[in-house]
Amino acid sequence: MSHLGFKRLLLLGSLLSSPTLSHASQIELATAREIRLPPYQQAALLKDSPINDVDFQQLDTLTILGRSSIWHWDIPASNLQRLQLTQSPNPPESSSLRRLGSDGISEFAASDTRLYQVAWSSKRVLEFDLKLPGQTLNFSGSGDNFWLLRSTQLVQIDRYGKTVMPQLSLKGLNEQDRALYDPLRHRLWVIQRNTLLSQDTTDKNNAPKVMLRLKQRILDIQSTKHELVAHTNHAVMRISHEGKLKRAIPVEGRRQLVAMTITDSQHGYLFDDHIVEIYSTKSRQGRRFRLPLENNEKVSLMRINRNLLVLLANDKPRLFTLDTPFGRQE
Repeated sequence: MSHLGFKRLLLLGSLLSSPTLSHASQIELATAREIRLPPYQQAALLKDSPINDVDFQQLDTLTILGRSSIWHWDIPASNLQRLQLTQSPNPPESSSLRRLGSDGISEFAASDTRLYQVAWSSKRVLEFDLKLPGQTLNFSGSGDNFWLLRSTQLVQIDRYGKTVMPQLSLKGLNEQDRALYDPLRHRLWVIQRNTLLSQDTTDKNNAPKVMLRLKQRILDIQSTKHELVAHTNHAVMRISHEGKLKRAIPVEGRRQLVAMTITDSQHGYLFDDHIVEIYSTKSRQGRRFRLPLENNEKVSLMRINRNLLVLLANDKPRLFTLDTPFGRQE
């Protein structure tokens, strides 16, 4: 029986545009080693629970967003630093931090009411009032084309003028929706249960259009330079930036796909048997790892950076190093 998550005949040829096929027995189960903080640092971090976002802002540093603070985990040094952003260490729900972002220089964090720009080296924090009510969904873009997507508005962040500039009012979004803004193509993508919608944000009178409707619930959508990738529990969909379905790759057997992380260099897919499959778009190689997760752990987010992988499992970060040669070369 094949251990690959996707149908063998579609795996590398369709997902990574490789001209070759890979047999399941050639992709062996490799080592995933968990990296843990010292107990006292772990206890300090969990006092700021729930942890709402994580990302690799630097090569060997994991940035963690708690309820009130932004944290830097220096992985080689096993050192954890904290910078509290909210006025209270126990902020109310509306003031709790929601999402992390970076414009390539500064780090950003946002609650539903406030935006924070962080220069970590100097510990300098700029604070912005988001004014209009709404829920913070995510950041997108970089440099001078950096945006904050909220349930009620699309906001551009001017890092030179130190201002936030609402550009488009939005309706019908909430924090249960998965939403993605593409600032290069001025397109907003929204998942509402089993439906994928798209909106041209250059036309303020343009209503969202249905691009894809499935029988199964769509769980996530992410973007690369070349395409969009969305998934359900049972399939991965490759979608053009114009919204055309290019390919659907079914999950094999009874396994279910629970989370994914997509970058231009690597694709990662986590299944309900706790096996994660990582594919390099450069070398067109695949690696598989079994993660030491408990059956009751619900994974809400996954990020990858070379041979490091982090999950949010039951709102707690779990960090792993992957014994994967191609990961260290990219």
